[in-house]
Amino acid sequence: MVNVVDIIIKIFAAVGLLALTGVALYYIAKALKKYKPPEKPLWPDERYMEKIGARCPTGWVYTGHDKNGDYLCKNYYHVDVPDSDECYDDIKEKKKSFEKINDWKKYQENPDKYLSDRCEWIKKCGPEIKTNNSSNCNAQGKWSDGSEKETSKRAYASWIGVADKC
Repeated sequence: MVNVVDIIIKIFAAVGLLALTGVALYYIAKALKKYKPPEKPLWPDERYMEKIGARCPTGWVYTGHDKNGDYLCKNYYHVDVPDSDECYDDIKEKKKSFEKINDWKKYQENPDKYLSDRCEWIKKCGPEIKTNNSSNCNAQGKWSDGSEKETSKRAYASWIGVADKC
């Protein structure tokens, strides 16, 4: 038969287990209440920018250093960039050098001083965007003479981690 002492021990064990579970859940809930996710995730991170991102524009390939020790980048994938001296150092080879960055943290804290050459490149060397100028035209998008007036301008070039600092 069942002993009364065994039943009491099992009841106390169950109550004790429930109490321990309750205390553990209380502390977990308290820790979760304190946790606040970062307000703005840091991406790309500092290491990525020092090793990869700050060297060349998005879609370009890092090919080493030039004779001055600056980063040498090649438009290997033929990203749409104007063939001009502002956008390439060597138009035929599609290469451009950018100042070497040793301490990305210092550069991003004062982008006006340290990233000005990259920001200028971003503003001048983006892809061409062609649009129809719809001012003074009829409902079909045609001018009174029946033609379509197309305008073009340069968009900003893509450079992850740098463009947002400009």
